[in-house]
Amino acid sequence: MPSDTPELIAALNHPLRRRILRAYLDGRFKTASSTQLADEMGMPLGNIAYHVKTLARLGVLELVRREKVRGAEERFYAVSLGDQSQCVRSILEACREADDAP
Repeated sequence: MPSDTPELIAALNHPLRRRILRAYLDGRFKTASSTQLADEMGMPLGNIAYHVKTLARLGVLELVRREKVRGAEERFYAVSLGDQSQCVRSILEACREADDAP
């Protein structure tokens, strides 16, 4: 088990982080910015940006490009699971039923 696995498991305990990852893994996005994810999920940009940064810090998302948009820099991320792939997919699958409940 990689040394950061307990931190990753704790991070994926948050349902919004799981929703963000599913947006990538379900094929809705190959790369996406926090703005695009916020629009897709109907959530405030600040909330999404915070969770995207957390996933990037853990190496689950990777910054792939930056673009200037209306005077600001928009960052685009892609999934980068590497050695954590099986762990992340197992967590997402185990939590799917709870996340899909009304």
